[in-house]
Amino acid sequence: MTCLLIGTAVFGEASVAEAAKKISIDNVKIYQAIEADLNLTGSGTGYHAKMVFGTAESAVSFGVQYDQHGRPPYAGKAVVMVENVLSNAAGGQEYSWPNGIVVEQGKKYHMMMTLSKKGNITVYFDNKKLATYYNPGLAGKDDVGIRVEGSARKNGDVVNAKFTNIKVKQGIYDELSDFTTLKFDTCPTIHSKVKKNQSSVTISGKLSGLGADQDWDSAYNVVSGVTQFYHQPED
Repeated sequence: MTCLLIGTAVFGEASVAEAAKKISIDNVKIYQAIEADLNLTGSGTGYHAKMVFGTAESAVSFGVQYDQHGRPPYAGKAVVMVENVLSNAAGGQEYSWPNGIVVEQGKKYHMMMTLSKKGNITVYFDNKKLATYYNPGLAGKDDVGIRVEGSARKNGDVVNAKFTNIKVKQGIYDELSDFTTLKFDTCPTIHSKVKKNQSSVTISGKLSGLGADQDWDSAYNVVSGVTQFYHQPED
């Protein structure tokens, strides 16, 4: 999660028509999407709250990250960030900060991410389109997971990621009643809490268990709380 590379994004201001209405899963024609109000707080050297589309090999995340050791000029600031994981191989991760948006910690922001069958991912912030990305590893896949995640950077860092008013869409399904959730927290001290109706998820805790020289880059698979949304089987 250390900011190393600038992603390949296509930026553009939202059209007048888009800006005039609330952009939502309810009025965007797309195969797959997640939207939520996101509120991030924490302490220490780094913490992150994000929405994720992913498979075992590829993923794209969109959220807010605070990193004292992040890429200038965003070091020590809470900033809107996209991570485009083209592959799990070294150098397969691209990072970008669409429009350079720095946010206020503890304040709620509306965010949405959509995925087309062609592998195009579009991100929206406070009902405005920010950028579109491409990930060939997500193109034409029926097994792309939809997740929310909260993570911390080093031992002792604290994350408190709140996702509220969650909406999820996959195929023709656009009601949370069509989904169930599975928590697979990768860190034993960072936990996901899901409201009964699944419209709210809080991921919080203090990171522990890493080696003295490890952080969320070298031990990315054990620093998070994760909740994934799954379709309920049809009767």
